[in-house]
Amino acid sequence: MSHSKVKIWIHGILGVKDRENLIDTEIENKVYNIIKSQIIH
Repeated sequence: MSHSKVKIWIHGILGVKDRENLIDTEIENKVYNIIKSQIIH
């Protein structure tokens, strides 16, 4: 029995006007984890 494997790679870039830092480093990991959980589901 043959098996196929498909990978889809998505590269997302988020940017704001004037490249302002809007996310504190304190909550940065929490934000990334939320984004990852939304992408996986």
